[in-house]
Amino acid sequence: MKRFKESELVDFREKLLQKRSEILGDVEKLEEEALKESEQDNTGDAVGDHATDNFEQGLSLGLLESEAETLRKIDSALKRLDNGSFGVCVDCAAVPLNECPTCPLIAEGRLRHIPWAERCVQRQEVFEREFERESE
Repeated sequence: MKRFKESELVDFREKLLQKRSEILGDVEKLEEEALKESEQDNTGDAVGDHATDNFEQGLSLGLLESEAETLRKIDSALKRLDNGSFGVCVDCAAVPLNECPTCPLIAEGRLRHIPWAERCVQRQEVFEREFERESE
C-alpha cells in the first residue's frame, strides 16, 4: 500500500524544488557579499571596522555551510522521491527501532513541515545529541 498519493508526491517535489531554488539564490547573494567584503580596500580603516568585517564574513561563511547542508538534504530527499523511499527514516529503514508510533516512517506532519527530513523526530534527537558530543 502506498503511503502518499501521486499528487502528494508531486506537491512534495515542488516544495523541495522551490526551497532548493530559494537557497541557491540566497547562497549566491551570500557568496557575493563575502567576496565583496574580502575585496574591499581596507587601507585607512579603523581596527573596529576590520573586526566587524571579519565577523560579518565569518557569519556569511557559516550561513553558506548551513545552506549547503540543507541543499544536500533536499537533493537526498529528491532521490528518495525517485526511488520510492521518501518518508522512510534513514536510521529505522533497515531495522525498525519502534521508538515512535510511525516507525520506520517519518511522521507525515514532520514531512509536510520539513520535506527534506531524513529521520523521525526520535532518531533526529539522538543524532543531534551524538553530533553535539562529537563536537565537544
